[in-house]
Amino acid sequence: MGGKMILSEFGKQVDNRILNIEKMYKVNIENYVIMPNHIHILLLFDSIGTTQGSFPTISRIMQELKSVTTLDYISGVKSGLYEPFENKIWQKSFHDHIIRNKNDYLKIWEYIANNPLKWDLDCYYN
Repeated sequence: MGGKMILSEFGKQVDNRILNIEKMYKVNIENYVIMPNHIHILLLFDSIGTTQGSFPTISRIMQELKSVTTLDYISGVKSGLYEPFENKIWQKSFHDHIIRNKNDYLKIWEYIANNPLKWDLDCYYN
């Protein structure tokens, strides 16, 4: 709505889980947006590692985010908060990109920030 995503109750839950990524790992969330059918997250990794001792991978972070939010959704369905979902909540894989320079960083940051403005062009837009 007006280039801003209005989050559903589950979207708010996903938002909280994304913000917890910084607490669980030594990564900074530089920018992110939750769209109705996907998310974009720009992560900056700290070379020191995590409080858990090992350096996190994007695969591990995404796997844990998808797992915990899926369990949140299932719990919400069981308690009547959310409608049952026929398919999977998350797609099987994800797309990642290593940012190599400042221009690349700025381009991706802007893409994430402006993604809600393009939602009405998405094939899943109603």
